Amino acid sequence: MGEKAKNHRYLRTLRRHGVSSCEDAVLLMVHYHITVPPRQIAEYAKGNDDDAGNPLGRFPLRDYLRAVDRCVAKGWLTVLTEAFFERETRRRLVCGAPEVIDTSYRPGHLAFTEAGFAFYQSLLRELNAGRPPQDYWSWNYDAGRRTFDLFAEDAGRCHSLLQELEQDGDLAWYAGGPARVVRVAGPYPIGPWKPDRFTTVLSGFHLEVEVERPPEGGPP
Repeated sequence: MGEKAKNHRYLRTLRRHGVSSCEDAVLLMVHYHITVPPRQIAEYAKGNDDDAGNPLGRFPLRDYLRAVDRCVAKGWLTVLTEAFFERETRRRLVCGAPEVIDTSYRPGHLAFTEAGFAFYQSLLRELNAGRPPQDYWSWNYDAGRRTFDLFAEDAGRCHSLLQELEQDGDLAWYAGGPARVVRVAGPYPIGPWKPDRFTTVLSGFHLEVEVERPPEGGPP
């Protein structure tokens, strides 16, 4: 399928679901877990469209700001409040399943509602028909335990995820400085787990990775 035909199919799908091009750009930024307030989401959406090339052309920032407002009005997105975080804390206490928590969200940030998340996932599946299903994996870092809890759908992905964290410098970033792995346990098979607050995967694996900071002046 040529590029023109792909763009036509993409735009036709958006129109069928009542999504404007600017709204789609906004939803994509939230899907990427860009954790910022509404105006910055609009700015990121415009910047991404300008760089990638929106098939309908360039739009002014005000169109993306209006798209943010419409996404909120349609119930797809919401501005997070202190009450939201209190509810999430209570929900996780009774959930029981291991859950990956995006700790970068703050009050005032823009995020999906449950309905908006489900809608956009359905839209992505239609737009990306024929592609392999999403592979779920992620991690939490517990500073008190100095431990990364890695989760994935298969054991091999847990090990490759650890390698990526080491190579990309994420171990040191989360640990607050140079860090070395001192203990690896697992991966253990687990039952249901949540790669995000909306999604439940029926089974997977859990790898525990404990790190330590070297003493000041000591070797890394």
